[in-house]
Amino acid sequence: KNPVQEFPLPKGKRPRGGINSAGVWGEELFATHSEYGLARWRLDKPGERAELMFEEITRTHKTTRSVVINDQGILFFASGSHLYSVDLKQRRLAVTSWKPNLQGSITSIDVSGDVVAVAGGDDTSGSVMAWRTEKPDGGSLRIGDTVQLAYVDQARDALNGDKTAYEEISGGNEEVIAQIKALELDE
Repeated sequence: KNPVQEFPLPKGKRPRGGINSAGVWGEELFATHSEYGLARWRLDKPGERAELMFEEITRTHKTTRSVVINDQGILFFASGSHLYSVDLKQRRLAVTSWKPNLQGSITSIDVSGDVVAVAGGDDTSGSVMAWRTEKPDGGSLRIGDTVQLAYVDQARDALNGDKTAYEEISGGNEEVIAQIKALELDE
């Protein structure tokens, strides 16, 4: 018989509520909590306190809710009105962020195949949004010695088709500064 095992949050905070959502990928357990953010535990180490992930992102938002992991190992979590995705198959995790046109915070996420759905709102409104992510249909890429790869969201509907890609990304500025959040995971 398998006993129920506890996976505690870190010490140091007095949370007002409990865990919002949890998900499992391989030998890791992930959960969201509004005061703590996104937490991670190893399933083979019950009783050990959680490691908090992406604190630089989650501490800037009032809430962190909902975590979903799809069959390809992509973890989605919501912090405030932003949706983040993390590729768990890669041991170096790059975070991709979307900000759906949603009033208030995201409270729920669901992913099925290439469809992502979010629900949320504020005290006066609520809404549900869904969109398809696109997969490349072909082509090749040669990577030079000095190239560092990054991912750009494929939400083309939000782009102005009368502008070049550079004009749209730069907002008319001569220089573009990009920040990529990454985290090395222990094996």
